[in-house]
Amino acid sequence: LNFSMLRIKNPKFGIIIPIFNTEKYLGECLDSITNQSYQNFVVYLVDDGSLDQSADIARSYVEKDSRFHFFSKKNGGVSSARNLAIEKILENDEIELICFLDSDDIAKSNYLELFASAFEKNSIDYAIVGTCSFNKNGLIPRSKNKTHTPILLDKYSGFEFAFGTGKFQDQSSPAFSLFLGNFCCTKNLIRSIRFDEEKHRSEDQDFKYKALLNADQGIAICDITHLYRIRKSSLSHSKFCLTDLKVFLSWLEPQLNAPTSAKFIAEELAFKNWWASLRVATKNNLLDQYWTEFSNALDYMQQNFQTGTLNSLSARKKQIFFRLGKRFLKTYFSIRKNKIKATLTDAYD
Repeated sequence: LNFSMLRIKNPKFGIIIPIFNTEKYLGECLDSITNQSYQNFVVYLVDDGSLDQSADIARSYVEKDSRFHFFSKKNGGVSSARNLAIEKILENDEIELICFLDSDDIAKSNYLELFASAFEKNSIDYAIVGTCSFNKNGLIPRSKNKTHTPILLDKYSGFEFAFGTGKFQDQSSPAFSLFLGNFCCTKNLIRSIRFDEEKHRSEDQDFKYKALLNADQGIAICDITHLYRIRKSSLSHSKFCLTDLKVFLSWLEPQLNAPTSAKFIAEELAFKNWWASLRVATKNNLLDQYWTEFSNALDYMQQNFQTGTLNSLSARKKQIFFRLGKRFLKTYFSIRKNKIKATLTDAYD
């Protein structure tokens, strides 16, 4: 690991919160920030054209606390809102660390304190803490959460941990998340990076991947200090994920100059998502509609993959199954579904 970076004492946080029609939850989110045990922070609230009372709620916190700053813009999506906040943070020389919260998230009282301690004790570019989902009925703990001591992550293991591949493919750490609410990084790490405003899904993963290309090391801490709200209207819960595949494939573009380790992970994620998207499309009777896109994606992968991802026995089998056509795939997924049901029934009996 490269320990050339300086540890940060008493860091000042810039917290980015994009807002869109979350009047039911915004107050709870902002209260959780004002109640932090660590108080050296500035909050950037960016309303993305809300049609409810969210903007008024945000302004009320600005009036009460000078650390809260409010900005309003025409609706352009969460990425454009976050980008506006990043520009404002870069103008503030006092801010050293950046956190990203959704406007319906809840930060436990030691959320910032845990991040601050991580950067004070370690020479790191970023830190990841434990997260837990919740809904109106309460917390939704993972079935296979495993506590662990803090894990120092180098460039390669950082990609593995962030995207649940390699030795972290079991995704059992409470710190594993595809979102950014439990991620904190130095301002310098993302100085040249912005959210892609053309992407309307997987923008968190896309941003994280590009940030990790700049990172030398980070740390993963399993203590749960971030709570992620699950609600039916959340865009991230859309069932069809072909958009995610396009994001993963974009990571293979030559201008990213990704190391081989990162390319391997991008290729692995792209192919896994391609197959998962096929399964979901078949289930939702969308296979015929998107067949050409699936075919083009496979052609692209076969022409551009460089790390041997497509050469495993499992990957070769899936490619052959696809080339056998739509009727074969529909039959295959139907048989697999019935086989899984029968296995579960036998196990129960």
